[in-house]
Amino acid sequence: MRRDLLSDQLDIYDKHQAGWIYWGYKDIGLAALLSVDPDSPWLRRIAPMVAKKARLAVDLWGGDLANIADVLAPVREVFAREF
Repeated sequence: MRRDLLSDQLDIYDKHQAGWIYWGYKDIGLAALLSVDPDSPWLRRIAPMVAKKARLAVDLWGGDLANIADVLAPVREVFAREF
């Protein structure tokens, strides 16, 4: 099933001429096509940055917004008022 999903995903990238080469490396655990051993030297090296990305909800669609709710509140208020 995972191979079928991967094939479908790559077909979509091809159809829309979207590059796919970077997708396997950008998310580390959210939507990556590849996974890395959590105890690998690579993940140990970048662990502080991965933690910071999670804390700041950089990947909003896969992150926890609780830590940045106070930052987003004024933006949401403007959108609620204006739109």
